[in-house]
Amino acid sequence: MPGWVTNPESFYKEIDIFCFPSRKEEFGRVWLEAYKHGLPAVVSDAEGPFDIIENGVDAIMVPKEDAEKLAEALKCLLEDEVKAESLAKAGYDKLVGKYDVPLVAEALQNVLNEVLRKHEEKKVAA
Repeated sequence: MPGWVTNPESFYKEIDIFCFPSRKEEFGRVWLEAYKHGLPAVVSDAEGPFDIIENGVDAIMVPKEDAEKLAEALKCLLEDEVKAESLAKAGYDKLVGKYDVPLVAEALQNVLNEVLRKHEEKKVAA
């Protein structure tokens, strides 16, 4: 495992499978970056991946700290190119359909508008 990467663009172009066996993780932008680069992914079942990943559809999720399951998942993707390509495509499609910048910006704007609306209602009621 390479650890901290200073040039992510170069890193993602050099790898075949994105593997992220975290013990603890928040909503991880790194999965979205892997999806952007069309990579199949294997991740641990830390808290954050549950916000993004659908196990077996757009990535393979393995139990935290289970090296055997991690190795099995990686082996599966190395041996099954069709499965790897399917996961990579589903991940990319999820990125474009749910996490693309204009979509996230619109969702954020809607939340902010709702907060402002509620604030204005409180001011009027007071």
